Amino acid sequence: MSTTAATSTPAQTTAPATFTLKGYTYEGVKDEAELAYAIKLEPRSNGQWAALLNGKEVPYTGIVKNDAGFWYVEKGVIDFQQNGFFRDYQGTEWVYKGNKAEKESETTTTTTTPASRTLVEPDDSQIYYHPAEVWSSELGSDGEINMRYGPSQTEYEVIRTIRNGTEVTAVTGIINGWTMVEIDGQRGWVRSDLVMHVGGGIAKPVLYLYPEKAMDVTVQLELKNTRFSCTYPDYGSGWHVKARPDGTLTNYADRKEYSYLYWELDGALQYDFSSGFVVPGKDTANFLQKTLARMGLTPREYNEFIVYWLPRMQNNKYNLISFQTATYTDNVKLNISPKPDSVLRVAMSYKPLDKFMVVPAQSFAPFERKGFTVVEWGGEEVR
Repeated sequence: MSTTAATSTPAQTTAPATFTLKGYTYEGVKDEAELAYAIKLEPRSNGQWAALLNGKEVPYTGIVKNDAGFWYVEKGVIDFQQNGFFRDYQGTEWVYKGNKAEKESETTTTTTTPASRTLVEPDDSQIYYHPAEVWSSELGSDGEINMRYGPSQTEYEVIRTIRNGTEVTAVTGIINGWTMVEIDGQRGWVRSDLVMHVGGGIAKPVLYLYPEKAMDVTVQLELKNTRFSCTYPDYGSGWHVKARPDGTLTNYADRKEYSYLYWELDGALQYDFSSGFVVPGKDTANFLQKTLARMGLTPREYNEFIVYWLPRMQNNKYNLISFQTATYTDNVKLNISPKPDSVLRVAMSYKPLDKFMVVPAQSFAPFERKGFTVVEWGGEEVR
């Protein structure tokens, strides 16, 4: 009897990512964005600071961040003496003094020659007042943010600077990336990503997860022109839950059960009221029941929506109601893993009105629940 020796196939191994920049190959990263994030700064014995990747000095030239802020590295070294301007690989312009770098935008007072000192006034239809603050995560409490005569950093001169974290009044929403603000009786324009609403914003977005079978799900939000004011359960760096077909969730961070994921946001979004519905306050409940069902919410979901918003809307004479699409989804992006098969995002905005007005009615595409389904609803009052 003959036998044949069994052979085994060697296990496949994945080669580590590499990226070559200016003739030098960096290991463990796939592109320059990942490289810039992975580089660490450490002091040398001679007093200079070197750029390190995985503990090895590298000759990187560009912007690197540590706990003290952003720094310009030249061939792997900070010499703390350079001053001037630098454009990074993404085309962003930076100004650096003593090698401490700041974006050459609205967080520094260095600008090009202005074209105008005439204040640009918004249309009446674009005005609504909302408490806010000017804020940049890249600046400390002593940082300054520019307020300009108009919505452009190249075409309008700086009126004044505003200390980072200062409370202001937002006079408009986002208009071509800019927001008019008022401070000390003076109005001007500030880049919208530096204006954060307070005491308002997008209220009670909730997220339901309905997998076909129990499974682990990770949810992360990518926020633009807005920031968290509250999350439940605690967001941390993202939610990691066990989701079940009936919608119940077990949060791995605290081992507790939840019906949905909840958050509120502060931010200034440019809401679109070019179409929608003008509804008498007394008819709000009936309107929301019918409309939300038509959009695809289940009775459980639209009833939870209604009991939250009805007390805020039913006593107004009229409400101009518009369901936002790209205005919301472009500023609040959902990153869910594994990727859902169907997603419904309902973002209502409304304005209280004293008298009836005519607007074109909104229409909605039919929503089909299939496979792993994700449903979200939220809203904001705009005055």
